[in-house]
This record gives sequence, structure tokens and C-alpha cells, in this order.
Amino acid sequence: MFVQEINFATDDAEAMMALASEWENDATQNGTVKGAYLGADTDNPGQYSWMIMFESAEAAQQNSDRPETAEFSGRFSALCSEGPTFRNLEIIER
Repeated sequence: MFVQEINFATDDAEAMMALASEWENDATQNGTVKGAYLGADTDNPGQYSWMIMFESAEAAQQNSDRPETAEFSGRFSALCSEGPTFRNLEIIER
């Protein structure tokens, strides 16, 4: 299992959640995403972490290479007031 963690801030949480839902629906149906969790930082309002799960790093790269992902990335970045920053995590124990 491979997880990409995306940390960001936004001033428009409603628009970001709508965009995240739209992207997740497409990426799970047409891409290689296995699932995703979007978390709000309870200690820092406006800060979020998005954990996106893949079978492998290769599957994550395949998803990144999709034109739909590139289009989404531009829309996502436009809604960020900070970030995004990325961490790529190979899950070694569950």
C-alpha cells in the first residue's frame, strides 16, 4: 500500500471539499486511487491533510500522469491559501 499525503490550507473549505469529492469520484472510477480521506486540523483552522491510497508507488505515478489529474491540480492549487506540500509514504505495517 502507498499513501500520498497532501497538506494545505484554504479559505474556501466548501469549494475545496466539492472539488475533492469530484476528483475522488473520477480517480477511483477511472484512475488508480483506492480511496481517500480528507482531514481538518482541529488545532489549526483552515489547515487540512488529504491522504490518498494506492496499491503501489507505480499506481500513484500512473494516476499522476492522467490529464484529468493535471487539470484537477491547477484547480486545487488555485483554492489553496498555503501549500500544497506532498509526502509519499510506503505503508510498511498495518
